[in-house]
Amino acid sequence: MNDEAGRDAARALRDTLDEAEGDQVGTWRREVEPHLELEWLALSGLANTTILVTREELEQVEDAMEELLAPYVLRKDAPADDVPDGARPVRIRRHILPAAPEHDGDDGPA
Repeated sequence: MNDEAGRDAARALRDTLDEAEGDQVGTWRREVEPHLELEWLALSGLANTTILVTREELEQVEDAMEELLAPYVLRKDAPADDVPDGARPVRIRRHILPAAPEHDGDDGPA
């Protein structure tokens, strides 16, 4: 598979997953948010943060986030006795969206 075919396959998979997931945020706002206790509602929200990193640094950030979340992700398969009282499922959505490379005054690739 060439690079362009791989890119097309990844895009098709992403689009299929996006379509299957539907409007998770809208559904949550309509069906869950009105019933949340205030202390849980205070922890909900959106973060939209732009960082300036190299590819290697972005890889480190992503690895650190995965490492931080891993114990909680694995907990969902743990016996009920191993889960703290009051724990409940929380969806954390992450979109990693690198910018396209900048072109110095030209009209794009030749």
